Amino acid sequence: MVAHAAGFAFVDVKACHGYLLHELLSGVDRPGPFGGDLEGRSRFLCRTISGIRDRVPGLAVGVRLSAFALAPHVPGPNGTGVAEAGVHHAFGGDGTEPEGHDEVDRLLAVLADLGVGTVCVTAGSPYYCPHAQRPAFFPPSDGYLPPRDPLVDVARLVGVAAPGPAGRRAGRPAARPAPALQDVQRLHDRPAPRAGVGLLPVGRPLQGHAGAARADQGEARGRGRPGRPAALSPSNTVPAYSLGMPEIRRLLDANRAYVDDHHGFDGPRPRRRIAIVTCMDARIDVFAALGLELGDAHVIRNAGGRVTDDVLRSLALSSHALGTTSVVVMQHTRCGLAGVSNTELEEVTGAGIEFFVIDDHVEALRSDLQRIRDTPYLGVFDEVVGFVLDIDTGAVTEVVDT
Repeated sequence: MVAHAAGFAFVDVKACHGYLLHELLSGVDRPGPFGGDLEGRSRFLCRTISGIRDRVPGLAVGVRLSAFALAPHVPGPNGTGVAEAGVHHAFGGDGTEPEGHDEVDRLLAVLADLGVGTVCVTAGSPYYCPHAQRPAFFPPSDGYLPPRDPLVDVARLVGVAAPGPAGRRAGRPAARPAPALQDVQRLHDRPAPRAGVGLLPVGRPLQGHAGAARADQGEARGRGRPGRPAALSPSNTVPAYSLGMPEIRRLLDANRAYVDDHHGFDGPRPRRRIAIVTCMDARIDVFAALGLELGDAHVIRNAGGRVTDDVLRSLALSSHALGTTSVVVMQHTRCGLAGVSNTELEEVTGAGIEFFVIDDHVEALRSDLQRIRDTPYLGVFDEVVGFVLDIDTGAVTEVVDT
């Protein structure tokens, strides 16, 4: 009543994550009116919702539901999670695995009849079985490694929240994700419960991919909030990119498309016989900036575009083994190595090495060009030139060597 008077549009009733309403749903062996079969175990939840609807009919009601529960897990051999010893009863399963969707489907139908407009689906409890919902890179200090590939549990949770029988009863639409704020007014029209996966970060990186996949199928928008993670464990059978490394997965996915259109080259020699030394800065598109195409030149990159020992090694192979006759050393404005001291970089990185900082691009380039000329095993290049790329305009300026 206070929430409605304050102007709130809906209230969220939590039946998840070890809270009272969630625990009651697993009370199979609880005596009395709030245990036993599903009707008894859900009685307190239903009475709570009915009380809200009766006393504040203008306030919409949503439910956050752990669609299945698991037994409390503890670290077992090698830190892998195992169920605590003993007999466990759990909503939606036997405490070790969900047993289909029958109980959650039946409960969703009851919630719809009570006027619940939104059901945000999660699973288990982050406090005693976090692998059911939120695998991540590192376990909490008192946590455990997941008992299997974490994506199996992610897929299971997404599957529970996908459109199912509960959304098809009595002509009701299939279950849909929890609505955005602008949809709140529609809750007064008593749609079927909508399922949205909450607390589904795989260290958060895979959350967007899970949402994108469901959005492609018309099932989801939005995402849950981050929370206390379980941990990813090394696997000898599952590729590393499937264990919470979405950027690597995107690279491999893109490669499959690349393979379809890929045409190989006759040999490794660069067509224009040029070797370019430049910075690793992600803002630099070497080929576009210099009008090159794939196969035209060797591109050797490092921090700052400096001529280090390893660059000289690459140039030796580039020239003697692969036929390059011209070298371009290209640095750029607003470089991370400019305006900083070697001591500062040592403190930042913890590495006591030479970083080849740049006080002045012209002087740095002249020094690097001279080092190439003075390296006896490189031989004589037809051209050794220095460029400075303006990172903002894209313009290249040649540094005249003295």
